[in-house]
Amino acid sequence: MASQPLYQPYSPPAPAAALPNIRVAFSNSAAAIAVQRRLAEMPAAVRDATLDEVAAAERLAGLAREVGADTKALIATARHALSPAMFKAFVAWGEATARFAGEREDDDELGYRLCDAHTGSIDAVTETPACSMDDLLLKVWIAAIEASDSRVMGPLAINRARRTLIHTTIAGLIPDLQTASAVTCGLDAIARKAEPATTTASWPALLANVIADAFAAEKVSATYNALQAAGTGDQWSEALAAYKAARAISDQCPIEHPQVDALCDTYCMAMDHLIDRVPARNLGDVVTKIDLALERAGGSVDELFADHARGIIADVKRLATKQPKASLVSRQPELGA
Repeated sequence: MASQPLYQPYSPPAPAAALPNIRVAFSNSAAAIAVQRRLAEMPAAVRDATLDEVAAAERLAGLAREVGADTKALIATARHALSPAMFKAFVAWGEATARFAGEREDDDELGYRLCDAHTGSIDAVTETPACSMDDLLLKVWIAAIEASDSRVMGPLAINRARRTLIHTTIAGLIPDLQTASAVTCGLDAIARKAEPATTTASWPALLANVIADAFAAEKVSATYNALQAAGTGDQWSEALAAYKAARAISDQCPIEHPQVDALCDTYCMAMDHLIDRVPARNLGDVVTKIDLALERAGGSVDELFADHARGIIADVKRLATKQPKASLVSRQPELGA
């Protein structure tokens, strides 16, 4: 009947199993204490980092070790490829430029100091006479970096959309600079290896510091000091040798070679440096300066003294003050003859 309750099977609930009465005790062992102390010493950025951030930091640390080893190998190569004067300028440029290339906190004063050091190191390289093709190509590399859209240590990057003459010229130089010199090839390889680590104009501070520290360590090495001591004769002899080497390179270059004008400019710069900036040791050196200046002026005496009078006159005055008056008087008839 509808008023009768439906049949419901009766299944009494099974009694719950008794839980064991267990007490868990924590023992702060010596190992656990050591781990806690080590964690406390870590920077907050590392201690609180995610696993992805920790993995990225490990990859960057591995890249830094590779770049550091490559930089040391490059310095060793440059030590033999570059002239002593150019190697000294190269080491100073490498350290200053790497410091300037690294990421840093917003500190305008520090940024200005690093920028000034970087600019000064470029001036030192460009003002050092090239004594070999590797010296010259290093100058061209740095000039191309500064004239293009590249980071301050490379790699060379050209914005082809701009289509300016200078960018087109540099684009043609890139393959040559990557292969013609072991020094510029090494610079390019290091820059390309470090490039994926950043998407900004700066390099991660870790990479920049590793490179800068390698150059800084070279400055205080016994090998560096011995090389500089061996390459440091008197200033006149070094400058004259640099001019002769640059002149020989230019004279051997075929007139149709695309770099003939650049090589000519290099030896002319070395000549001007010798005349205007290097003190003559004696009157014979002054005569050498006059002969070079006359050649530089195309044989025109008027042009000679218009361009180079200051350096030559300074030498004559300085040498005159060094000589005793009796010595000068005794030489007058000889000079007059």
